[in-house]
Amino acid sequence: MPDRHTYNMVLKLLIRIGRFDRATEVWESMGNRGFYPSVSTYSVMIHGLCKKKHKLEEACKYFEIMIDEGIPPYSSTVEMLRNRLLGLGLLDDIEILASKMEQSTSCSIQEFAKVLRGNKASVRSRSEYTDIESD
Repeated sequence: MPDRHTYNMVLKLLIRIGRFDRATEVWESMGNRGFYPSVSTYSVMIHGLCKKKHKLEEACKYFEIMIDEGIPPYSSTVEMLRNRLLGLGLLDDIEILASKMEQSTSCSIQEFAKVLRGNKASVRSRSEYTDIESD
């Protein structure tokens, strides 16, 4: 039986080879098997989608779902998303996501709204797991 790490590895590979449709199917099948996305799983999807042309909107959707679920993101995920949005001049999208983050009941998510806006000095550092890279 696959575990969360197996799913993360499969998702990462599918995104890397451009099989976004299949990655979405695998994502959806996780819940049917009793596995729910963790911060690592969301990060795999968001990082992979941010690296592909024309997939930034999809990355933002996964980010919004993660925020809605109350799962605080890794700072590297927030910074990657911010850099991609900035690179494309999508400042309004940054503001929309940051405003949504500020409405969260999670203090951690609220603080990461500052990172998304580029105000890193006001956010305390957060230890991140290396399983994004190892998955």
